[in-house]
Amino acid sequence: MKKLAISLFATAAFVVGISFSAEAQTVNSSASASLYATMNISNTQGLDFGTIYAPTGAATILYQYVYDGGLRIPTGVTLSDTDLGHAALFDITGTATQAYNVTLPTSDVTITNGTDDMIVNAFRFDANDIGDILNPVEIPSGGADVLEVVATLNLTAGLGGGEYTGTFDVTIAYN
Repeated sequence: MKKLAISLFATAAFVVGISFSAEAQTVNSSASASLYATMNISNTQGLDFGTIYAPTGAATILYQYVYDGGLRIPTGVTLSDTDLGHAALFDITGTATQAYNVTLPTSDVTITNGTDDMIVNAFRFDANDIGDILNPVEIPSGGADVLEVVATLNLTAGLGGGEYTGTFDVTIAYN
């Protein structure tokens, strides 16, 4: 009986020892995430090549930006002095100092008047008055940017007078 009592006591001590060494422990950890603000783009002004006198042959008008404005450079065509046109403007908002990419049309865009067409191509952009820039662009510290888009207008002889219109897409996305 003494052996059995000692054996039970040793087993009980061993079980109690395990219960102390297997005690559960809890610790807290933080969890976090950073979320870029949704980028927004709105067109505040369309691309306008201004008024042009009908060409007698093939002609182009390169519309390039001159910080907060624009400059039409004609080849083979005469421009009106009263309607100078303007670059397309887009307001962009997003997370300050984050890089983003601008996607402009890479193929010809057609503007039409009845059955007559003109081709717009060679789109370029300027953001935050930097000049002819490439992707990626950085949103300024205030979280807003202005994107200026220009292009080249291609004309042919025999076009009818009137207003030529069309649309083009500009896409922005975080880099």
